[in-house]
Amino acid sequence: MTDKIKKASGKPVYKRPGRDVEEAGYVSSDDPSSAEDYYSEIINFLTEAIKQDPNRQDIRIKLLDVYYDTGNGLEFEKLASEYAAQIKTKNDPMWKEIYTKGQSLRPEASIFGGDDGREKPIEKKPGFKRFGDNEDCKPFLENLAKRYHKLRTSSQFFEKLDIELMKNSGRPSPWLHCKNLSAQINGAQIFLKREDLNTEQPRLRTHLTGQAWVAKNLGIKKVIFAASNGDEAVIAARAAACAELKCSIYISATDGMYREIHKFQAQLMGSEFIETIESNKTSGVRELVLAKWIQDHENIFMMLNLNAGPHPYPIISIDMQAAIGRECIRQVKGKLAKMPIAVFSRSEPYADAIGFVEPFLGSKETEIFMISTKTSPSDLRIRLESEQDQYHLLTASNDKKSKSLSTDHLNYPHVNREHSLLKATGRLKYDSINLQHAKSILKAMAKSEGIILPVETAHVVAYACTYAKHQRNDEAIVIMLAEKLSTDFLLAGS
Repeated sequence: MTDKIKKASGKPVYKRPGRDVEEAGYVSSDDPSSAEDYYSEIINFLTEAIKQDPNRQDIRIKLLDVYYDTGNGLEFEKLASEYAAQIKTKNDPMWKEIYTKGQSLRPEASIFGGDDGREKPIEKKPGFKRFGDNEDCKPFLENLAKRYHKLRTSSQFFEKLDIELMKNSGRPSPWLHCKNLSAQINGAQIFLKREDLNTEQPRLRTHLTGQAWVAKNLGIKKVIFAASNGDEAVIAARAAACAELKCSIYISATDGMYREIHKFQAQLMGSEFIETIESNKTSGVRELVLAKWIQDHENIFMMLNLNAGPHPYPIISIDMQAAIGRECIRQVKGKLAKMPIAVFSRSEPYADAIGFVEPFLGSKETEIFMISTKTSPSDLRIRLESEQDQYHLLTASNDKKSKSLSTDHLNYPHVNREHSLLKATGRLKYDSINLQHAKSILKAMAKSEGIILPVETAHVVAYACTYAKHQRNDEAIVIMLAEKLSTDFLLAGS
């Protein structure tokens, strides 16, 4: 199991930003009063951890990520120098990433290739800037952060948000008690949070519906959105229509994946569908939308995808996606009148944890586990194919994509930045389990509950069942199922 970071007191400290947890149905209520305090808590936490063990380069990497996300160039440079002093080679893979980020934050610093005459650690490379990181955007993003903070700390914000998501984005998702499997395990009762049964692209629907509702409650009358494909455009148009807002959707005329039917649907719901040739890449369309928003930021809200924007968008992302965990807490407490003793989800970099575990961070009686496979996805596929020759007879396809892991077809993107904020709390426990255990529980779940699990999710369930076996049968655990089923169950279950 991965080592956890501990504070001097032996107890990790985590405070969610500006949330009235009693209104939202949470256990803890000692939250700071601003989003800035949220980052300060994480910075203080990681700084203290480095003081305890100056050799922990992994903690430095986490703290560097926070400094980068908050634009703190001076502290980033100082900490990067500490990291560089401990590495043995300039070809260190993490240093190359730190160096690239440093060029965007502190291009004048010699450690990142600046011209003050001192030795340069590695050859200077072109600078990298994350979307929205340029200085011109800062005052507008800071203004949005203040307005959003005022809204999210208002009375019953999360209750009202969740009601909106119930009305317009298919929430809540089902919550299932695995009675037969629980009886076989003869331990804690096993419950599943079935995000895999929700509507098509549930993450994006929840995210854009929530953002449109936020815009309306900020008194804004119009939203704009950069779509990479037609489905995104239609979901954005629907979110705006539900909130009674004007909407302009920008999409690349050459790079965007859409059909006329998507354009027609968006326009039917009242949105302006703008096919642009000024920017022939999705990233360029986002920059165009950012420029449009800056021109009239008081009257326009820029809706972004889950992993697309600078602060305050990561906080907005977590707030919207955490509807999963908030409703799960209501479901559990409504059924059992107490919190579960543990919750389980796939490990990073997927978005499962962003929506599921965040509301449980304040619950001291609930352990939080992030589970992965003991082999890489590519190695896992190769091993399964070699063990199950009959797969080829069952699928009768030469398309390599049909044999890729089901995560390749998942609508949940990688969200390393948001996950790093949760990981830094020290509340998440990371572990892994082998393929044989996953195959065993895949068969048991199919026979006892009629549920066929994707391969990676089967690993999570297998670990959770092992944990449950050693608990009392009046306790409960909850497992997040977000992965869509692909053909891989044939490999592990045939």
